[in-house]
Amino acid sequence: LFSRSAIRLMAMIGAPVRTRSLVTLGTPWMGAAPLRWVYGEVSDADVNLAMLPAGLGDGLKKHLAQKDLGLAAENTYHYLVGPDGWNEAQGAALDGIPTLLIGGTYFTSATGDPELWPNDGIVTDYSARAQGLPASVVPQATRMSFNVTHSIFVSNLAQLPWDTGMTWNPDVLAAVTGFLA
Repeated sequence: LFSRSAIRLMAMIGAPVRTRSLVTLGTPWMGAAPLRWVYGEVSDADVNLAMLPAGLGDGLKKHLAQKDLGLAAENTYHYLVGPDGWNEAQGAALDGIPTLLIGGTYFTSATGDPELWPNDGIVTDYSARAQGLPASVVPQATRMSFNVTHSIFVSNLAQLPWDTGMTWNPDVLAAVTGFLA
């Protein structure tokens, strides 16, 4: 999301930089699941804390309520999506820029809301692949999903090997390499 904003700002000031492509890995285009839960966009029943790796959900609301959240409130559906949302405000920033959007599907629920499940422990596959956004937000999108967690941080919490983390997974890395080539 920050990269897209930078791309837009560089175009606005006429910077002599051309963005040839953009790769997003587990990017919360429509908000991060734990923060959507903390800010009341997703109910406890919808999330069913099993969505969050062991240790991540414990006390999350209480912890975040006591801290300076910085940009946390901006990592919600309310802030990012809709006609007045941040995604729309970026305008045509990605016009002409091939973009790879990768989502993780390690955590699943047979009966869960498809906008929340599967997910990578932080971001839903639906959000990471910008599934609910207008095509104008990511006009040249290639969308892929892998059976991975969001990061080695999440893999550690879930007591999984590091190669289940998105940035350590050989299949994800091969897809990124292929896309850039």
